Amino acid sequence: MSPSLNDAISHGALAFRQAVPTHGCGGFPAALRDVTEARRAVERERLPLIRSNAAWLAVYNRLLVAQASGTEADIEAARQALAAALETDSTPQRAA
Repeated sequence: MSPSLNDAISHGALAFRQAVPTHGCGGFPAALRDVTEARRAVERERLPLIRSNAAWLAVYNRLLVAQASGTEADIEAARQALAAALETDSTPQRAA
């Protein structure tokens, strides 16, 4: 039987090298420190937005891959995708 994503790899092994600041985005803590915490926050706060913003689906998929593989490269790719999406969400959108 394969482990669930919540049990696959130890919490410490999934820590980001550098915490991801959330720039005051609603519903998120001040910073996200690991893949599991980030995945849960994205599930809770951003998955309902996927229909209008596919970028969050890409972030979520990267977090799932990082959590399943536990490799440093996948964890860093997930961190970068998360940071970019949060930065975009925190930047006021200009009217066209």
